Amino acid sequence: MNLIKSYLKIILTCLFLTVISPGAYANNEAIIGSTVYYVEKNSYFYKDSAFEKIFEEAINSINRFSDEIFIQILEISNRKLKINVKVGDTNEVIILKKNNNLIDVGKNLNSIINLLEEKGIIDDKNNPLAYHVANAVLQEIDDYSSIIEPDDLNQFLIETKGSFGGIGIVVGIRDEKLTIISPIEGTPAFKAGVKANDVIRRIESSSADGISLEQAIKLLRGEKGTKTTLYIERESVEDLIKFEITRDIIKIESISSKILKENIGYIKIKSFQSNTFEQFKDSLDSLRKKGISSIILDLRGNPGGLFNQAIKISNIFLEKNKLIVSTKSKKRNMSMKFFTTPSFGKKFYGPIIVLVDKGSASASEIVAGALKNNERSLIIGEKTFGKGTVQEIYEQSDGSAIKLTIAEYLNPKDYKVHLNGVYPDINFIPADFKNGRLIIAEEIASELNNVGLNQKLNIIYSPKEKETDEDDELIKFSQEILNSENMKKFSFNGNIKNFLSLNENELS
Repeated sequence: MNLIKSYLKIILTCLFLTVISPGAYANNEAIIGSTVYYVEKNSYFYKDSAFEKIFEEAINSINRFSDEIFIQILEISNRKLKINVKVGDTNEVIILKKNNNLIDVGKNLNSIINLLEEKGIIDDKNNPLAYHVANAVLQEIDDYSSIIEPDDLNQFLIETKGSFGGIGIVVGIRDEKLTIISPIEGTPAFKAGVKANDVIRRIESSSADGISLEQAIKLLRGEKGTKTTLYIERESVEDLIKFEITRDIIKIESISSKILKENIGYIKIKSFQSNTFEQFKDSLDSLRKKGISSIILDLRGNPGGLFNQAIKISNIFLEKNKLIVSTKSKKRNMSMKFFTTPSFGKKFYGPIIVLVDKGSASASEIVAGALKNNERSLIIGEKTFGKGTVQEIYEQSDGSAIKLTIAEYLNPKDYKVHLNGVYPDINFIPADFKNGRLIIAEEIASELNNVGLNQKLNIIYSPKEKETDEDDELIKFSQEILNSENMKKFSFNGNIKNFLSLNENELS
């Protein structure tokens, strides 16, 4: 479809749309001014009534910036705003125009910063306070919006292209906590035992409470061979867990594949990078030549990546004119529906099983959700992470950028992924057996009590250390299904519910 073709010409990075800001911004007034401008115009989560709370949080951020500064709102009248600026032992009361909208908030914040500069209280030559305040404005609105400072922008964009020095984790902010979305397979963090949904409480001696994503990434990355220490909070573990991890060059190979017994193809997608679809097509073509009749698509631990790569891969498995995903936005041109098109390559019509876990996020949830809600694939594993928002990047002429959430995406049937995740058809529940007792994480136990769950079957299992795929419970289970007699009677296309009903007794 022309709509898809035109949209995919836009560069999308980790569900981030990169655009160039129309103005020339290089000082503190422009940084905060452009931030509030884009928030008011395009932010998906911003509500017009929230400007006063945003102003208060921005004032608090100035107080946190320096122990020498304390700013207090004294009085709000019909037209005026009385502010006390305390620096050390001196106080100065200033009168500002009352905030009536977010643009006024930006102007008043700039007035306060300018006063601090004029008095010689701060030197904001390189805009550190302006970035700090603008970031506070964005973070008050949602966890995925933030300022990217000039030194961090290149590092931010490099993730989709190859390699960087670090420990190998993808992080996000969830419930105001720095949360590990997924450790990247084969990296130092993965080998150390870091897990998806672990909460980072400290990095070295620095508290991770209230930290921005960009600040966290700066602390976590570094040269190969250098060490860092993380203090992790984990569900069902009473004390913080200490991890000492040596950084390495993180090279993300996005695709691995092989043929399993009985002509079953296996493709693991580790992330959605700029060349993932081409690698995927090559792997699938190679497996086709070897005579595969079905596929296990492994998205476990895949934190996401490029939106257009997820669209293209979904296309290979779905028939023409099937809805893959839709985006919902305040911007009319970003509220779109993405349908399948024949232009992305030869379709695969055989049975598919998709493996997911709590580390499957973002673009992974687009693929899993598209195949699940079109009843094209059986989804096996754990509920996915639930990162279903779209961020737009507004690059500024001073080398910084504003990262703003402008939309959320919905799986077919208008299923909201964000914070909900994609539920598997067959739910594998990891559990520990201690002293003859079955121990399940509290979070998972509460999900099992949720009456609204759609999965037909819950399987409790004890995860083992996997040295080969023969030890992988989910791969073995998937092979059994694909080799079952019932697969000869049923196609997965549109028949997932019937297939599960037929097999429920056998699978349990």
